[in-house]
Amino acid sequence: MIAEKVTGKTWGELIEKYITEPLDMNSTTNKVSKVENLLPSIISSSDGNIFSSGHFKSALTMHPSGGLVSTVSDLATWLQVKINKDRSNVSKIDIFDELHEKQVDQSKTYFTYERTGYTLGWDLAEYNEETLLTRFGNYGGYSIHVSFIPERQIGVIAFTNQDAAYILPHLIANYTYNTILNKGNRDALFEQEMNRLKKSVRGELLGAPDPALVVSAENFPGNLLGTYVNSNGWPEQKLYIEGDKVMVSWGGLNGPLLKNGEVYKAHLGALQRDLSFHFQDNGAVKSQNGSVEFIKI
Repeated sequence: MIAEKVTGKTWGELIEKYITEPLDMNSTTNKVSKVENLLPSIISSSDGNIFSSGHFKSALTMHPSGGLVSTVSDLATWLQVKINKDRSNVSKIDIFDELHEKQVDQSKTYFTYERTGYTLGWDLAEYNEETLLTRFGNYGGYSIHVSFIPERQIGVIAFTNQDAAYILPHLIANYTYNTILNKGNRDALFEQEMNRLKKSVRGELLGAPDPALVVSAENFPGNLLGTYVNSNGWPEQKLYIEGDKVMVSWGGLNGPLLKNGEVYKAHLGALQRDLSFHFQDNGAVKSQNGSVEFIKI
């Protein structure tokens, strides 16, 4: 999605093509339970197929990391306000200069972006001789690129819902900028970045879950099923049967249990956790979830 500061017919054409309701953000909410058509996150399996799909947020876990549900149209409206420095519905004072000016120095590289500073919420970055304000994020398979070039008054929103392709939105944004700005090195950069994307996807698939390792109910000791508690206030851990699979729930997350050799791993969608089980002298069952200990009740 491209948001651009233009006037007259050109802006009207952009509205008609991309934005259905450019003056409000009625489709943006932190009430995930009220959203009927939420694009599912796709978790890839090691063979490149779909291991699972869904989303990993509930009312209890709508915190800042993925704490809003929105649409491309709404995000375009928000980015339009940023590009235009439109204070009409935001503030009577000029807030954008402070929001967009560098507050802290940084010297880091992420993908193709040389980050030079941090504003109040944006990374300042250089790419192909342009200065961008960028805001990226990914969670449980979702990955989004939001950026704009203040001097050019153009911005890009791109996203993917497939975990292995989390770099794809950045490649799309770069190609879009290089095309709009008629960069002579557009095709050469696209080829280089596409090769980096392919390498990244191959690497992600190497660490992706293998469906053949999902633990079946008949191959799992029944005395390990049940509810486990932690004395330091961590959410309960539960192991239960769903269909013919052993499932694990922990707090607001759940997913299948995998076993590779003697090592168990809970695949909880947004994250994976190593699990182990031990019988104590008194017969109680202890479970180790990463570094967190649980006792079965």
